Amino acid sequence: MSPGRSLAGLGLVAAAALALTAAGVGGRVFAVAAAVAVLPLPLFVGVVLWLDRFEPEPRAMLAVAFLWGASIAVLVSGLVNGVMDAVAGPMWTALAGAPIVEEALKAAVLVRFYLARKDEFDGVVDGVIYAAMVGLGFAFAENVDYYGRAFQQGGPAGLAMIFTLRGMIASFSHPLFTSLTGLGLGVARQSGSRRAAVVAPAAGFAGSVALHAIWNAGASAGVLFFV
Repeated sequence: MSPGRSLAGLGLVAAAALALTAAGVGGRVFAVAAAVAVLPLPLFVGVVLWLDRFEPEPRAMLAVAFLWGASIAVLVSGLVNGVMDAVAGPMWTALAGAPIVEEALKAAVLVRFYLARKDEFDGVVDGVIYAAMVGLGFAFAENVDYYGRAFQQGGPAGLAMIFTLRGMIASFSHPLFTSLTGLGLGVARQSGSRRAAVVAPAAGFAGSVALHAIWNAGASAGVLFFV
């Protein structure tokens, strides 16, 4: 599938995911939440592009990575996490289920790039850059939902508190988690070793899940902020 068609399809899925959020919180609340979520996004994307300045990746692939995180990854993980909440409880979901599900879904597009676009995924930096874009897309879509619920329940003060925690202090948590998967794939690409081609991605993914789980455990205990 061409990048243009991928972008169009993912854009539609992202719009559907945001529409579900709008249906849950109401149009006015959604508009405020979406505006607040978009506000710092140019800065965050700008940081990633600055890190990518020496060997820029194709903008279409970066956009696909972002939209994958903001559409398929966040939508499917939300559905699966909801089922796990009902079956096993929120605590188990936060500590074990969500880290595996969310990191696996974010990793899917990285694996696709790794296998299909070897010319544009040729090292560690590439893996980290693509992973950061996936994480930013995922966090953006999640933030719209979090901000909407915070504004709905706590008004401007509640929204300001959640924005400070999620949008500023913990803004790079999802990119950080997923960057370990990208790092593992990048090491596998650069090494040329068959063993590293298996071990490095597996270790990177395990690291992303472990870091995500530790973060969620801290959030559940009140030590850290939000998942």
